[in-house]
Amino acid sequence: GSPPQLGQCSPSNFLAMARLAAALLAAALGAATSCPAGEGQAPGTTTCLRCMPGYWSPAGYLECIQCRPGTWSDAVGATSEDACEEVDQGTHHYELRQAADVSTRAVATSSGVPGWCRFVPQALLPSRCRLGTERHDERCSELEPEVRNRTVACLYSEREAVDFVHLSSATFCDEAALEAWDCGRVCEALPRMTDLRHVYAPEVGAHALVGRLRGRCVLAFQGTSSLQGWAQDLKSVHLTHWEGCEADGQACHVGLGFKEGYKAVARDIRKRLDEIGCDKPSPLDVTGHSMGAALATLALFDLHRLGYNLARSYTFGSPRVGDAAFARAFRGAFGGAPVFRVARGDDPYVFVPTEELFHHVGTEVYYPGPTTRGHRICDGSGEDPACAVKATG
Repeated sequence: GSPPQLGQCSPSNFLAMARLAAALLAAALGAATSCPAGEGQAPGTTTCLRCMPGYWSPAGYLECIQCRPGTWSDAVGATSEDACEEVDQGTHHYELRQAADVSTRAVATSSGVPGWCRFVPQALLPSRCRLGTERHDERCSELEPEVRNRTVACLYSEREAVDFVHLSSATFCDEAALEAWDCGRVCEALPRMTDLRHVYAPEVGAHALVGRLRGRCVLAFQGTSSLQGWAQDLKSVHLTHWEGCEADGQACHVGLGFKEGYKAVARDIRKRLDEIGCDKPSPLDVTGHSMGAALATLALFDLHRLGYNLARSYTFGSPRVGDAAFARAFRGAFGGAPVFRVARGDDPYVFVPTEELFHHVGTEVYYPGPTTRGHRICDGSGEDPACAVKATG
């Protein structure tokens, strides 16, 4: 892509000239006129931030410019349209990345770290090289309240995440300990857990826990803990049709083992929810770890389709669950809802099955290692290249 030339009247050139005119008008009125190359102002703020993937900005512009249709840039802070290269939309999941929530992507971009930080020893890292927990919190505080409240990246809570980690861990206890809520440290961390019900399908190694946490309805899935569960994991490299789901005329497909695992417990889960008064209008939180995270993802989509009120979700160490069509349908169902997929860079399970056939869903919250090193809120597309690059080295 060459830069716009005067005398050409394509829509992109018209937009560029309109932006230039706006910048000149702002200069005449004494307002801030531009951001540095590779930066632009995000919605709801006057702060210049690096352009997110899929955008670019030359010096002298106030906003980042979106790549032309059919092109994409994985770079953060691109300074030229030359960074926008033609892409195979199916391979690069182009539409999904473009659909990521704009404000969330702005927060995600602002929580990055300078490239030179990788050459500084860990013990000598300055504060600006810490993965951007503080910066994304500060960025959220700059947004107007109505923008902040609908920006998924601003809704992530580490305190809530810890609660759901404990709840996911509790699913590994036996049924008697669960129903008595006497399973050691993880149960002690959540003393206000009531109305517990256990669901188990031994033929596929699927376990689920239904109950109320501080009065709210919760559903948690256990990760892989048996030979049957491992067999389901291995079967999930094969895609199979997910009924009642399509996106842009394409049928959705999910991992075979994940589908079988969820279907084996789905009916009993709904019965147990009904038993404890968690009807469809009641807010329902969903969580799970590893294979349990995959089942939680399918439960979110299925229960939403059936009319349940899915309030929030935190999953941990989730593999990819379905194909790009499933990811588009999932995003269409949940949009700006707080559906967080927490991942660590040293967890190999989050990189499978292959990205060529599968696509992650939800807003990734990426931890490079221990929580003391901070986290990054990713762009909401499911496959944020900035997080993928950091996670894979």
